[in-house]
Amino acid sequence: MTKRIPAPHFVETYIDAIGVEPTIQFLLKFGGGTIHLHSDPGPEGALAQAIGLENARALGQHLRRGHIKVPVAKQWIARQLFAYGWKKSKIARRLHVTDETVRLYLKGFEQGSAEPITSRQLDLFR
Repeated sequence: MTKRIPAPHFVETYIDAIGVEPTIQFLLKFGGGTIHLHSDPGPEGALAQAIGLENARALGQHLRRGHIKVPVAKQWIARQLFAYGWKKSKIARRLHVTDETVRLYLKGFEQGSAEPITSRQLDLFR
């Protein structure tokens, strides 16, 4: 594909474990929900079916946890897909958002001046 878009810290863990493409597939399939990770999942499991058995094992071994909350990360996914050359309307359909939302996600990104994606959670010690 093309260049890798910097991801928010809460997505980097998944990318480190399985790479960009499987991370996008994982987030689109399970984002917003909870999933139980195994270090040695079976090939029939939902995770293995979605991202492949090898990636499911790598994710389970990398995170070494049971139940995890999977982030949504739609803004990062939209930017990454746009960098791959996807049209905004196709991104909107894939993310189940409007084309106006995709334009907001990409605001400034097209010209290379976009702010990095960060968590909207307030800093407790600021």
